Amino acid sequence: MRHDVYAAVAARVSQCLSVQWRARHDAALALALVRPWDEKTASSAQLLFTTLAGGVVKAPTSSRPASSGQAENIAGRQVLKLAGVSVAGERCGEKKENQDRFHAEADGNEATLVVVDGHGKNGAAVAAHLCSSLKQSMLQMLCGPVLPQAVADAMVAADAALLLNPEVDAELSGAACAVVHVSNGRLVAAHLGDCRAVLGRREEITREQASWRTLRLTEDHRPSDMAEALRLIAAGARIRRPGPAGAPAISGTFGPARLWHRTTGLAPGLAVSRGCGDALGQSCGLLVQTVATETSLQASDAVVVVASDGVFDVLSDAEVLHCCRYFWPTKGAEEAAAAVVAAAGRAWAEKGGAYRDDATCVV
Repeated sequence: MRHDVYAAVAARVSQCLSVQWRARHDAALALALVRPWDEKTASSAQLLFTTLAGGVVKAPTSSRPASSGQAENIAGRQVLKLAGVSVAGERCGEKKENQDRFHAEADGNEATLVVVDGHGKNGAAVAAHLCSSLKQSMLQMLCGPVLPQAVADAMVAADAALLLNPEVDAELSGAACAVVHVSNGRLVAAHLGDCRAVLGRREEITREQASWRTLRLTEDHRPSDMAEALRLIAAGARIRRPGPAGAPAISGTFGPARLWHRTTGLAPGLAVSRGCGDALGQSCGLLVQTVATETSLQASDAVVVVASDGVFDVLSDAEVLHCCRYFWPTKGAEEAAAAVVAAAGRAWAEKGGAYRDDATCVV
């Protein structure tokens, strides 16, 4: 009987194209949480998945006023250059599977940067699916103005399709992600989890001297944040740090605060409070919802960096920008991204331990 209800809802949502992306996502999550399916439910799930996979988010008609003259001048005189570098981490001295994925594409004064950081047994497959979906949605938006809400919807749509993808098991595997789009003197940024985007501003003091400062475009979504922790607990989660084997849950002191299921206390053990995939995590508060922001670029805005936590867990925003500033004269995006990843590798080595996370940077 339970499956019949979910099958009927999924079929209805699939047939109604006017249903909002959030409602489609909720239907996909409900189906993902009642696997394995009977024949009727499996058929409805496949129908919904097909609709989600083909229903790329498009930008709505814009009511935005015309860009300012300053923005037009910035876009008109700059040809954007970008590149990305991704390096697999290590476990006990041996290379591990790289679960990061990125997309970087520039066309004149328009650019799209995407970084996805997978985790869990199927983290690489999850990251590949999400990166492909977000790339497809962003390309589709280029026919019109890219609005913040459209980018936020694209993340929800990508996750909904992931949850029903028959080739990717996302019950206990998921990803953090960040998307930045630059066009016509405006920057739109959105993220889930601990992938981060920062903007570097360069202000000339003299002809030979300049000062640099960072502007963080995203704030990490972590269970250690008080507002996020209260929301998670209200949704049925338990927040604790993992401790030594056999120790009471409340005494755990190792690593960052993590999200656990209140009933079992064994999974999913996530260090992020928002993200994609992780169907079990979404059942106890993991949220696939972001507030996308829009920033008007200034003439002094010189570089945008989007990177995974394999970079920002060991380097500050200022240290990342410091790596990039040396390549400002040549606009060497690839060299800057490589320098950031190399600096992260050295920082992990100095930190010690048997683990080094995957590091991905797009500049």
